[in-house]
Amino acid sequence: MRLTKKLAKSIIVQIAGQEAERLVDCLYKKENVSEGIITKECEYDINTARSILYQLHEKHIVTFMKKKDRQKGWYIYYWTLDLARVRDISIEFTEQKVDSLKQRLNREQSHLFYTCCQNHCVRFDFDKATDFEFRCPECSSMLIEEDNKQAIILIENEIKKLSKELTA
Repeated sequence: MRLTKKLAKSIIVQIAGQEAERLVDCLYKKENVSEGIITKECEYDINTARSILYQLHEKHIVTFMKKKDRQKGWYIYYWTLDLARVRDISIEFTEQKVDSLKQRLNREQSHLFYTCCQNHCVRFDFDKATDFEFRCPECSSMLIEEDNKQAIILIENEIKKLSKELTA
């Protein structure tokens, strides 16, 4: 799987929230970027920057090095984005999504589904539909068997697409 900047942003946003997206622009393919530069380039206050960096550090997505400022006596932290780790997490997320889709595909292929014939209020498998005597609990109309062939095709195509991404 090839890691692009866009994919790195997507992974980091999933982990640390939308605010973290700007951090990728600042750290992507750079090493040892100081907190001062991060706050300036990303337009974060220091607490926001540290909060995001600590969240990412917990997942081992960023690493840091600290040096003592000889004049002020403070420690200055220098941060680096671990792109290999971001790639690994991206692969994990994609594999989890494929597994989830395979489970859903199995369910779609092995069950009959019923939906409300009027408003499509609900969707039940056969057992649940019998519990409601094939009547919609929302609008009281009849439940009819749903043709889920198109849903199965869409799920299969998504699995193929994601599997192809994993091997690329």
